[in-house]
Amino acid sequence: ALGLERNIGRRAVVVQPVRPGVPGRVRLDGVDWNARCATPGDVLKPGERCRVAELHSTLLIVEPILTESINH
Repeated sequence: ALGLERNIGRRAVVVQPVRPGVPGRVRLDGVDWNARCATPGDVLKPGERCRVAELHSTLLIVEPILTESINH
C-alpha cells in the first residue's frame, strides 16, 4: 500500500455518475479515481460530494454525505 489508506474518511467530488453495478469517477486531490457506492442502490451525480469509505487498490468505495454542513 502506498499510504493510500490515509484517504479513508476524506471527501471527494463526483465527476462521472456512480450507479449500481456501474463504477463512476470521483476526484480526490485533483486526481480522478474509479469509484463505486458502499451501499447498493445508491446513485451519486456529478458535482455531489462523497466520503471515501474503503479502498480496493485503485477503486474507491464511497458513500454520500448526507449532512451538508460544509464550511465555506
